[in-house]
Amino acid sequence: MKKILALFCVIMLIFALCACGKKDGDDPSASATSGNHHGATVAVSDTGMLQYFNQMEYTLYQNIFYDDTQETGDGYVGTTVEKEGTFTVVRDQFNEIDRYYVWGFLDTTLCCDYQWEFVPKDPASLPAPGSAVVVTATFQKDDAALDGYWLADADVTVVRDYAGPDYDYDTTAMSATLARVQVLNMEYYPDYFDGKTLLLYGRALSVSSIQHPYYDGAWSMDFQADQTPATGTYLLLGGKVVSTGATCILDVTSYAEE
Repeated sequence: MKKILALFCVIMLIFALCACGKKDGDDPSASATSGNHHGATVAVSDTGMLQYFNQMEYTLYQNIFYDDTQETGDGYVGTTVEKEGTFTVVRDQFNEIDRYYVWGFLDTTLCCDYQWEFVPKDPASLPAPGSAVVVTATFQKDDAALDGYWLADADVTVVRDYAGPDYDYDTTAMSATLARVQVLNMEYYPDYFDGKTLLLYGRALSVSSIQHPYYDGAWSMDFQADQTPATGTYLLLGGKVVSTGATCILDVTSYAEE
């Protein structure tokens, strides 16, 4: 995230931001559906999306990107790795590319997340965001990676397809860290996202503004809707992104209080 942070002048260590989301229920069938897990446990969200919880993956992710006392990431360069989790796509308009991730949570408290950026061999064959996948790739250090390392030349195996709601960008299929990155891109490049559809989960900052569901100041977006929520109400808003010139607002067509 260093390139985006330098441009946006937001809080350092964006990936260290803990992620929280909607409460999910355990599904006994998830184990059989999701296969090996690579040390993870799995639950099924209210929308039917598999979500992965893996303490070892989270610890490894933190060591690679945030432990300044050792060069853990460099030690993995050139090795073949497998990462199982939820697939999503983030539009990085600063670099004018789509970025692909496989992500999961530390545990079922949904307090913290991890996300591995990967470069697929065949982007056209990727499933819908929110699908459960296994990514097999070579761990590489590369300046083109958003945070310095990525999984290169990746083969992607679909564990379970996800047929989510039809939006150009769906933050419910992203970790909270990646959702923050997506919203920040929209705020700083409103003309590019003008007219795109967005499903956005968060907490009412005011009667016409939504923010991160748990962390004050992480991100916010104004919206226009017939409803006027009470401050602090959890919201799931769907609609169209409208550029205002300096930033953007969400013109709401689907409104739900969680």
